[in-house]
Amino acid sequence: VMDGYLDGDPNEYDIFDYKPPAHGQHPEIGQFLGEMIALRNAHHDVVTKGSFTPIPVKNEDPTNQIIAFARSYQGKTLLVVANKDINLPQEGELNIPTFLPNQALRDLVPHDARFPGTGQTSQFTPEPNGMKVKLDPGAIHAFEIDTPLLAFVLPTLYTLKALEDKHFAEVKA
Repeated sequence: VMDGYLDGDPNEYDIFDYKPPAHGQHPEIGQFLGEMIALRNAHHDVVTKGSFTPIPVKNEDPTNQIIAFARSYQGKTLLVVANKDINLPQEGELNIPTFLPNQALRDLVPHDARFPGTGQTSQFTPEPNGMKVKLDPGAIHAFEIDTPLLAFVLPTLYTLKALEDKHFAEVKA
């Protein structure tokens, strides 16, 4: 807070709050980040304790600009799909074993008029054991899906148990 607490100069920062105030012309960015933090908090255990499983993506682009992964914990699975390319849309096919095409897909990431260019027109076509995606530039999407066996079917990079075992091994050493 600039209030001149120390010497009466309103351009000096208060010693108790030395961070400069946020500035900018795009408050929607802060709103979007706030809603993403709320999403993370709503799925805290899945995000912080869940296994991390990369989802294979097949597409025409040799640089493969689509990121897809799942986080699973105690029967809940979050699927995250994103387009790393902020300039061009991307299309691809996700290989998700045990995925059923009749699953309801509700995107948990806010995509509305308040947040232009965040994936409002991305398209998802569920198929047996996978999904076709057409992603807007720079878009990110998250879905809670019903695939409790996914972490057992695809190679999982890590699980909470593996991390705990590694930690305890380091502590004992």
